[in-house]
Amino acid sequence: MQQLTPLDYVHINIANAFETDVHTTWNSRIQRGKELILDAEDNMEIAKEPYLFMKGINSFHKAMAGKATGSLVSLDATASGMQIMAVMSGCEQTAKATNLYPTDKRECPYMDIAQIMGMGREDVKPATMTHFYGSKLEPEKAFPTKLPQFYSALDNLFPGAQECMEDMQSCWQPGMEHKWTMPDGHTVLCRNMDVEHLKLDIEELGSTISYIKPIQAFKKKGLSLAANIVHSVDGWIARELVCRAKALGFWVLPIHDCYFCHPNHMQKLRKLYMEILIEVSNRTMLQDILRQITGDNSLIYEKVGTLKPILLRNAEYAIS
Repeated sequence: MQQLTPLDYVHINIANAFETDVHTTWNSRIQRGKELILDAEDNMEIAKEPYLFMKGINSFHKAMAGKATGSLVSLDATASGMQIMAVMSGCEQTAKATNLYPTDKRECPYMDIAQIMGMGREDVKPATMTHFYGSKLEPEKAFPTKLPQFYSALDNLFPGAQECMEDMQSCWQPGMEHKWTMPDGHTVLCRNMDVEHLKLDIEELGSTISYIKPIQAFKKKGLSLAANIVHSVDGWIARELVCRAKALGFWVLPIHDCYFCHPNHMQKLRKLYMEILIEVSNRTMLQDILRQITGDNSLIYEKVGTLKPILLRNAEYAIS
């Protein structure tokens, strides 16, 4: 893992707040941040996140003046759902695609799909991301004539994540709820209440509105189990990061898979993130969760492979 300085992270943060594309190397973003500082006021008008951009500029000037700054910098996980499935399934191919294994560049799984589909990254991202959370509708909307090609691409590019998602979905239980406990004692409770789709005619307006009413009945089948399991692991990762960082003397503020901390501590945060994912890789976390959901203590979840901790520790862009 490349050793970056606190000032490097300030420059990266400035570049990330300005650009719509952060799929470049650390060195490229550091250089871009330095260039943007030279004409900060004009650049603010066209920045992707203008207030975060100026916050980064102000943080830089305070640092240069030798003044303490309380400004935070942030880095985002690369396709966090797929990352979690990569470490739970032991899939090296998915790990490489989501920057958990070092490669010669900053990988982007959505761009990989976009190139195969002959479309733009932003056109394929919603369907790809929600597919791994069980969505059928989003892929159908995005690829009305190319669904077989889309699913074939997923199978070829992210085989472990695909198998992991399907295994989770297959464990749906026809009851009122799914319940499991995470390693830190946090209990997850997902109620499987069904809904009724209703319409209300408003005579005075000459129109009809549609609404959804929860009903006291359970779903015999559903598509939300994979999303709920992955999000529960995502939440556990965030809690572990906060607790372990506090033990090391600094604070982490997570917003889903985006992590904020003081630039003095971002290098430590990156290492902590990878250590936690290594723990997930070494555990039988998914098997433990599925046993609790199904009530079958003999259930065996067979991983597709085994990830190497030494390679995970050398990942550059797991959060970037």
